[in-house]
Amino acid sequence: MNRTNTLAEGFIMSKRLFAMALLMALTLAACSKKEDSTTAFKTYTPDSTGMKILERASERVPELDPRNSVVLASTDDFQVTNSDIFPLFLRSLQIQQIDLQQVPTETIRQVISSMAQQECERRLLYNEGAALGLTPDAAVIDSSLEAIFESYGGKENFITMISEGGFTLDIVRDDQKISLTIDALVNRLVENAPSEISEEKIREMMDQDITATVRHILFLTQGKTGPEKAEVLKKAEAVMARAKAGEDFAALATEFTEDPGSKDNGGLYADFPRGRMVPEFEEASFNLPIGAVSDIVETAYGYHILKIVERTKESRSYDEIKAELQSTAGQDLKNELFIQEIERLKTVKNYKLVEFAGTDSSAS
Repeated sequence: MNRTNTLAEGFIMSKRLFAMALLMALTLAACSKKEDSTTAFKTYTPDSTGMKILERASERVPELDPRNSVVLASTDDFQVTNSDIFPLFLRSLQIQQIDLQQVPTETIRQVISSMAQQECERRLLYNEGAALGLTPDAAVIDSSLEAIFESYGGKENFITMISEGGFTLDIVRDDQKISLTIDALVNRLVENAPSEISEEKIREMMDQDITATVRHILFLTQGKTGPEKAEVLKKAEAVMARAKAGEDFAALATEFTEDPGSKDNGGLYADFPRGRMVPEFEEASFNLPIGAVSDIVETAYGYHILKIVERTKESRSYDEIKAELQSTAGQDLKNELFIQEIERLKTVKNYKLVEFAGTDSSAS
């Protein structure tokens, strides 16, 4: 991965999984300098190393200047300033070992804007949960922290780890309170919108093929020009005609395929599950009749010819399949309701992401 893009790519990935993050025991995110309707969000002060990093970065991105307060996002109830995202920003640099001087200015701006949005959403959710009386009591927080300590080899080990990132146990405790409150809010939403698994869906999954075995021949087209691809297609069509005419497919694959992963075994890919192959390849593998030779299948890799060898059906019981579908549907519903609640609160509370030079604040 290109180190220049790691900061943006790493954070964008975490943002896409933000809905999942409410299920985690710990997030180590930023805490607010400005008090909201509660006192859960408290001040974080960067250490001397962090201050130097921010001051140097502010030469290119003034919004990162720790000596000036800059509003990055706001609602009717609170504002998120640059100081509120400093902990998450500095932590990202430390974890990913990024040289900020190698990151484009526009990328830095995009990241801090996205962090401000995420922090604003987190506070909206927490404040809503707090208003509904869903904040955990001290005993619940203590219990969750004990589980975290155990997973890190004990309380002392955990404190040592977070101290290296400039965090204290008080900050983690406050953050855990926020996370548990958000989790309780989303659980309440789920309770009010139960998910039912239909009998038809269960039977459909029981009748479904779950693995496929195929032989295939690949003619690579990556990096080729239009005329070059035309020549490759012409060659592939000729080989396809021979396969459809009944020639030994494994022998043809050994002779013609440009897939090094299957060339030495006659183009064989055995017992692969759904979701393993690229969509076009999977569609042919799971839908053509057993024994059929496909037409040309084009993917990002090139032109493929497939011969369907066999498929296996679901072998689990009715109850096992139902339990899996219920679990998956429940998680999907939780994520969907989580996102819907964020959007509702942003509308109700007049959320605004401040647009500063070089950043598109319309991104969600």
